[in-house]
Parts: sequence; C-alpha cells; structure tokens
Amino acid sequence: MAEVVGTSGGRLQDREAGGDPTFYERLEPFGEFAAVADARHYVDAPDDWLVVVADIKDSTEAARAGRYKDVNLIGAACITGVLNATRGLELPFVFGGDGATLLIPSAARAAVASALIRTRRLAAREFGLELRLGMVPVDELRRRGRRVLVAKFALSPGNHLAMLAGGGVELADRLVKDGTGFGLADELDFGPPDLDGLSCRWQPFRSLRGQMLTLLVRAREADGLPLQQEVIEALRRILDEAPE
Repeated sequence: MAEVVGTSGGRLQDREAGGDPTFYERLEPFGEFAAVADARHYVDAPDDWLVVVADIKDSTEAARAGRYKDVNLIGAACITGVLNATRGLELPFVFGGDGATLLIPSAARAAVASALIRTRRLAAREFGLELRLGMVPVDELRRRGRRVLVAKFALSPGNHLAMLAGGGVELADRLVKDGTGFGLADELDFGPPDLDGLSCRWQPFRSLRGQMLTLLVRAREADGLPLQQEVIEALRRILDEAPE
C-alpha cells in the first residue's frame, strides 16, 4: 500500500455558476454488468461540463522499467486530488492506470486545475514523471462531432463506477496530448496537493487454472456501444458453454 497526504487551498466556491453540479449524482444507476453497453443507460453530459484528462507521458517505458507502481500511484493521485478539491460533489471518473479521465462542472474548473497542477509538480519532483493535463469543454467536443455519454454502474449499494462512451473522451484525450490549446499551464501556487485518503493497494491476482486472459476491445466508430454489446453477448455464450 502507498499513501501520500497533503493539503490544498483549492475548493469549489460557486456551484451554481457552472451548470447543474448534481448531474451525475442524480443519474439512475444500473446493476447488471452485462448491461454496460446498453445505450438506454447512457445520457449526454451537460454541454457546460468539462472533460478532464490526466496522462503520464512515456508511461509505457516507465512500466517496462519496473515503475508501474509509481505510474499507478500518480494516476490515482489525480483522481484523489480532484475529489478532495470538489468535496460534496459526486463526479464521474475513470482510472486508466497511467492517468485518469474525469468530468466536472465548469464552476469547478479553477479548483480542479489547481489540484492537478500541484499533483503534476509532485509527480515531477518526487517521481521524475511528466504529467500531461488538460480540460476540454463538452460543447467543444460536440461541435467536433463527438458526444460524451455517461452511465452509472452500481458495483454495490452506494458504490458506483462511471461508464463513458460516445467518442468524446477519446477525442479529448487526443486534443490534450497533441497540445492543441487545451492543456493546463503552471500557476504560481506551489503548495502541495490535497491527497488525503489516497491509497493504492497492489495485490497480485492468482490464476485458478494456470492461465489468465485480458481482452481489450476498441471500436473504430465513435459509437462503440453496439460492438461492445455484441462482444459481451459472445463472451457470455462462450462462458455459459465452457466446462466447469
């Protein structure tokens, strides 16, 4: 387990100025994992929300050098820093291993930017890792022909995972990495990030039958939900027919 604790002065001050901050909180969750690709569970994120991208540059090389725990820790720190800077809000986020993607209301932009910039300095100073950061408005992604669709999967009562679709997140990630004007510039505030509660536990999975398989499927089209649904149904048939 790794833990980093600090303090930050960034807080969301005006929750009314940037659209509906309760969008994700009010989203009805679903509980069947096989339904993660069911389009009926997805709704469009508000146009005045922002897609936040945090990505560790050259993370593959760092992982190959045996630093995957450092990479994971900084990716998780980005999520913790944002959640601590927006206490009281329920926000959708996805942990990517070497970074994170979050959706925030525009009123939270300043507080979130401060938290992430402080985390970037921590990553460089303590770990020698370069953290790329950016924010892209949902309405900008829509103008470019991509949607940001959000669903809420209930792992257990009160424990939710955000599901994102529509091609908007992928476009936001590309825009931030390409340096097309959506990146976050450094500020003069050099305080530490508030990472209270950050905890990364690494527990190896053990194979029950000698082999483990990870399947990554990425659709070529922006709307990948139909393909994902086909893959899930095919896997379910295979697993139902597999011997015990």
